[in-house]
Amino acid sequence: MSAMTRKQALIAALRGQERFARLQAVYESARPRRGRWGPGILTADEVFRHKAKDDGFSDEAIAMFIDNIDLWSKP
Repeated sequence: MSAMTRKQALIAALRGQERFARLQAVYESARPRRGRWGPGILTADEVFRHKAKDDGFSDEAIAMFIDNIDLWSKP
């Protein structure tokens, strides 16, 4: 399956381009930091997962996004 086909399938699974764009914006803005979720420093991936979860995305949607994001984000 091509990267564009996977992206289209992910957009459909997330129920639309707007939700995909919102999840992508959360992903791109995530940086390592101390979080309100615990005493240690969180990785960017952990920050992304927490913010996306707080924004109403399911664990399955977040995992699917992470599994496929590298397919179209690399030059």
